[in-house]
Amino acid sequence: MMKFTSLLLISILFFFSLSYAVQGSQPKFSIPSDLVNLFDRVVESVTKKYGGSQCVMEYIAALKDSTHFLELFDASGKIPDGILQGDFMSWGSFDACKALPTDHYCLFSAKIASINKTPSNSTKIFKKRLSTSIKTASNTTSGISLSELPAFSWGLCVPNSCSESDLQAVAEFIKTVVNETFHYELSFSQEQFTCIPKYTLDAGSIVVIFVFSLLGALVILSTIFDLYYPHLLARKKALEEEKSLLKEEAQTEKKEEKPSRVLNLLRSFSLIHNLPRLLNTNTKGQITCLNGVRVLSICWVMIGHTYDWSLPLIKNPATQLALAKKMSFQFVTNAWFSVDSFLFLSGFLLAYLTIRELNRKGRMPWLLFYFHRFWRLTPVYLFVILLFWKLNVFWVDGPSSLPMTPEADVCATYWWTNMLYINNFYPGRDNMCVGASWYLAIDMQYFALSPILLLTYYKSRITGWILTFLLLLGSWIATAIITYKYNFKGDTIENFLDPNSNYMDAYYNKPYTRVSPYLVGFITAYIYLALQERRDKEAAAAASANQLIVNDEDSNLARLPAPTPVPAPRKDDLNIHLEPHVANGIMGSSILVMILLLYCTYTSTNYGWNTVTDIIYATFSRFIWGIGLAMMVFVCATGNGGWVNRILSHHVFTILSKLTYSTYLVHSLVLNALFYNFNEPIYYHDFLWMTYSAGTISISFACALVLVLLVEMPVINLEKVLLGH
Repeated sequence: MMKFTSLLLISILFFFSLSYAVQGSQPKFSIPSDLVNLFDRVVESVTKKYGGSQCVMEYIAALKDSTHFLELFDASGKIPDGILQGDFMSWGSFDACKALPTDHYCLFSAKIASINKTPSNSTKIFKKRLSTSIKTASNTTSGISLSELPAFSWGLCVPNSCSESDLQAVAEFIKTVVNETFHYELSFSQEQFTCIPKYTLDAGSIVVIFVFSLLGALVILSTIFDLYYPHLLARKKALEEEKSLLKEEAQTEKKEEKPSRVLNLLRSFSLIHNLPRLLNTNTKGQITCLNGVRVLSICWVMIGHTYDWSLPLIKNPATQLALAKKMSFQFVTNAWFSVDSFLFLSGFLLAYLTIRELNRKGRMPWLLFYFHRFWRLTPVYLFVILLFWKLNVFWVDGPSSLPMTPEADVCATYWWTNMLYINNFYPGRDNMCVGASWYLAIDMQYFALSPILLLTYYKSRITGWILTFLLLLGSWIATAIITYKYNFKGDTIENFLDPNSNYMDAYYNKPYTRVSPYLVGFITAYIYLALQERRDKEAAAAASANQLIVNDEDSNLARLPAPTPVPAPRKDDLNIHLEPHVANGIMGSSILVMILLLYCTYTSTNYGWNTVTDIIYATFSRFIWGIGLAMMVFVCATGNGGWVNRILSHHVFTILSKLTYSTYLVHSLVLNALFYNFNEPIYYHDFLWMTYSAGTISISFACALVLVLLVEMPVINLEKVLLGH
């Protein structure tokens, strides 16, 4: 029994035992004898209070078998190395514990909230040494505040009968004994025991597997049908020609007959039908630079999330924090701007396409407007939610996989909020199914309200401009007030690293604080459309002038020298000629603005900003990012982008851009599979992070390809068939 309690005591006592060993400080009592006496006291107390517990009884039985106990002890965590560098994690050997048929693995995690009463001098020295590495909190009058320390976690291999509540009760009792013995008042926050569950397929999981298999079968059968249908059709026509004497015209008419709706339905899942469309690089009528912006932005998202997913698993956080303060690393810690790039693209394309349709037809089928958006996004989104909910737990295993159980429970309870696109408001960050889905919610909310602004602009451009700027002003005011009220930092990463911050729910995922780049996209579309209208007027004027020339040539004046025809504007761009120095100036300003926004946070991370600077940066940085991106898009769309436009318009980006939505959805699953299968903490270094990022990007695009061919493109095809498009 003494050995059993020692496992639980390690996670509490090592702080005290280590403090007396720092710099050769003399202890006030003999640690070996005091610890032995303490263990004896704990053994006696635990046996007296919990002797009837099956968990304790089975562990006592295990102690009689020295081999079994050695296996349990070997599989449990010990005092880790590198504590002064912030390594508070000792997970033991999950695989060794898993191999024991009568035992299971549990993880104890907590943060030290305080150690009240005056500590020994050696404890003060230990705290001072620790603060140089991991930013400990300063001394307070009531005791030592340790809220800045990383959470510690220890693995325990215990009998199967030991539940989380059993371990929690024993740990609470042991903590009481320890506090009485050492005359300390040790308190924890975020304290919990979590045992790795053994998952089995339930009815829901089987249904999801069946649906996945059914979709795969549909793709195979549809492809086979599409492969052999031309041969069947040719044979049928040959038989008809033999049996009838039809005219050649009628035969020709039959050959040009369009495929039936039923045939198109059968071909909706066909790889032969969908792959060529996916690989098609024809970009006629498109603003091709947007493809590159879209692909680079999703890669940036995955780079940032790879860093984010790795943070809870890092065993050398002091090294990682030092790296995060480097100037070169600001590109990673500011990956949040990639989301603002997507918001700009979404706003620009929505305003451009909708207003152009209104200008052409004078009306918009609003019911189809909303249906198309919901149908385009939701089926594949629901499919990914089902994977998170029912299957994700089966491809992760180990101590790092513990977050998956509550995430699956959250999806079971709140999946409907994702389907209604309100999950950024309810239930919020802590109970959000598929954490990255907050972006889809605010994007859909902007889309739902966009006709108000678009119709206003269509009917009165001046009123539309005024309303757009009023919305911008309202967003700035709301952002400034929220930043000041909650004392948020301008640098986003500082808010996320603060465990007590509610930055996500109060600021980061709310539409009124993130709308600036979306409205910049609207403004860019207004300007773009105005320039297109000017181009069309110039084209009409050129056509009229050329017609006059033709008429003159037909008259008696044709003997005079004919005027030079006025060339019509090109249709593949806005036909705005910019002097090279002007185009280069706009492009250079665009790149400079975005670089300054990315790297100016270096001063905040290392030296700190005052409140006014934090408010200004938090309020206007996303708007300015949108302006910088808008300048780049404008120069590229008008045919003046040079090498930047050639890179962003490359055919590789054209193909990959069709995968970005599914990539965004599926990359969280890839990150879960990567980081939630670790059986021990990660020793962080640059090359390791770069390797993980590259692997995440590659595998996510590969998985997205499967998802696109399995769900996304067939759904789009079904919409076209059912609506007769």
